[in-house]
Amino acid sequence: AEYLMEHGMVDMVVSRLEMRQTISRLLKMLLKVPPADKPLEPEILPPAVVNTEARPQA
Repeated sequence: AEYLMEHGMVDMVVSRLEMRQTISRLLKMLLKVPPADKPLEPEILPPAVVNTEARPQA
């Protein structure tokens, strides 16, 4: 393990839950993608209109 570390060959142990985020971060570093100015804001949609007519009980 020490030999591998000295030669830059270190593996990452990552939880499956964090795998997508980790791969994304590593690819951005390797591809030299500039960081975004600010995080994207989620789009807030108006409430959905629900048909409120009385339905017969089954």
